[in-house]
Amino acid sequence: MAVYDGHYLEFDESHRDTCVLLGQPLPRDSRKDLAAVQIEPIEREMGGTVEPDATQVFVATHSLFLLRELEIQSKTDDFGNVNQRYFALAIRDDNVRVEQGDTADELRTLLLLDENLQQSDRYLALED
Repeated sequence: MAVYDGHYLEFDESHRDTCVLLGQPLPRDSRKDLAAVQIEPIEREMGGTVEPDATQVFVATHSLFLLRELEIQSKTDDFGNVNQRYFALAIRDDNVRVEQGDTADELRTLLLLDENLQQSDRYLALED
């Protein structure tokens, strides 16, 4: 954090903010109530709850490589018993919609592969 705060880096500030928030303890009292209000729409869309005492890992990425690696690892003996849930946010009619599935293939609005292929085409076109 000190490097980010003291120097200009090519990282979006939301990454710094996420690191700061993840490093803080769970809020208490009225802040805990506020957190519950903020998480309620997400839980409603998920059809479940986020348990603060359970071990959960949330990964947000636009990286096709990372997404596929997580999927590959989920098929191994070491991680095959780990429950996974995939989410995608999609803008439709000026609203943000949440899609979810047990695998990335269940998401209809996952554009990572399409974008990756288009970038590959653009890169190959540079050589022409």
